Amino acid sequence: MIKVIVFDFDGVIVDSPKLKQDAWFDFFPETYTEGHAAVQKVFASLQEQESRYTIFRAILKELQTPEHRIEPLVVRYADAYSKKVESKIIERGCVAGALEAIKDLSGQYSLYINSGTPEDALIRILERLDIRKYFKEVYGRPITQDGGILAAKQGNFEKILERERVSAHEMVLIGDSDTDVKAAEEVGCAFVGVRNEMNAWDEHKPFPVVHNVLDIKRYI
Repeated sequence: MIKVIVFDFDGVIVDSPKLKQDAWFDFFPETYTEGHAAVQKVFASLQEQESRYTIFRAILKELQTPEHRIEPLVVRYADAYSKKVESKIIERGCVAGALEAIKDLSGQYSLYINSGTPEDALIRILERLDIRKYFKEVYGRPITQDGGILAAKQGNFEKILERERVSAHEMVLIGDSDTDVKAAEEVGCAFVGVRNEMNAWDEHKPFPVVHNVLDIKRYI
């Protein structure tokens, strides 16, 4: 029996994956031909979702930026990127059905968020959207971590399981990416996918796929 529901954030609660992807090109627009091409090349080479620091660092190296300038630029760009994305997410609000589903499920299950979004930014956004109160705890990418999102999510799952004192079979992850699928597989919990314009998932996937977060209850 499911006792714990863990939500991813981007693409599940808020419609942000494409917004975040497009934001990279605000820093390196098409008019800046070399920069635009560098962004495309870096994203094409990514093996998994990475932090904004890692991505900006890779782009700047691709542009052959002098070594001594890279880290100061990474910090500056990453901060500007976060502020831009946060503002746009808050302006858009939750995806259709998400708020209703969260309110309903919070009275029956222990709800958590496990996201690759930096934890400080994640908490700020949730508080601005007035939905932080529905979750027992919120876990994002640790502020000090500069690595792959999968590792961060696995660490967050360990915290949730320890706090709830449940087995992985009593937990379900609601996500929208291949990283989410892999994280659920590795921890051993159930998975329900949310379709969006970035993943275009359909019923042929080896896990349930819903078009609206309100529909996840039928699979829990």
